[in-house]
Amino acid sequence: MLQNNYIIPLNISIDTTEKEHFVNDRFKDFVDKFETGNLDLTHVNSNPQQYFKNTIARVNQFLRPIDLVVYRVTMFMSSSNVIGENIHCDGIVDTNGNVAMLEARINLYEMSAGVSGIEWWDSLPNRIPQDDGQQPWWQAPKLIPNPNGAHPFVICLPPFRHDLRSGKISWNQVPKPDFDFEIASTGAFVRTNRPHRIVQSGGIRVTLSMSLIFQDGRLQGVWDHIQRNQHLLHNDTTTNL
Repeated sequence: MLQNNYIIPLNISIDTTEKEHFVNDRFKDFVDKFETGNLDLTHVNSNPQQYFKNTIARVNQFLRPIDLVVYRVTMFMSSSNVIGENIHCDGIVDTNGNVAMLEARINLYEMSAGVSGIEWWDSLPNRIPQDDGQQPWWQAPKLIPNPNGAHPFVICLPPFRHDLRSGKISWNQVPKPDFDFEIASTGAFVRTNRPHRIVQSGGIRVTLSMSLIFQDGRLQGVWDHIQRNQHLLHNDTTTNL
């Protein structure tokens, strides 16, 4: 199934008590600017590790049969009716100082309103409209310090993003995505080592997102491992089984 190359829907939920606490205690700090603005997908500094401890533990328990674990937890939000301009891959700087991809996340969408979608590209040119022979764009990351003291975030951005923002080129010159998907489940395994962007309509997007690694700390091979071993997870949780 082509879908499984990019996303695997899950019937997995946020702990009800934790969700209510977060909505009552912190959600109001962010929601107004997203409801009234036109904001692309944004990392919201909401300290999700503090608010969603039981949810994280539940996800780790769910992942145990396939030897994966939650590495980092992030809250993302966007305004309604947004087509993201931020085509990117996810990564970190590893212990050797090299850029390494983070291949997969579990995203939980039940706090979102409207329709949440994602578009993926299998590959993109270095430059648009013509490749100028420079290094592949995913090797030119933007480093973002990690407030939790772990390895820095890496947001791998295509150089043509700057040309888009300046108006030098238009989206019509960017290749069409290879796959797109509208999310109807409460959660999903999402592939993040391929260029992707969000599409949101009908309400704001609120995503509790957990990047995944192997229990022994390895980063490579996570997505293929999920595809090969998803049958070991609970049938009532993995919706496409």
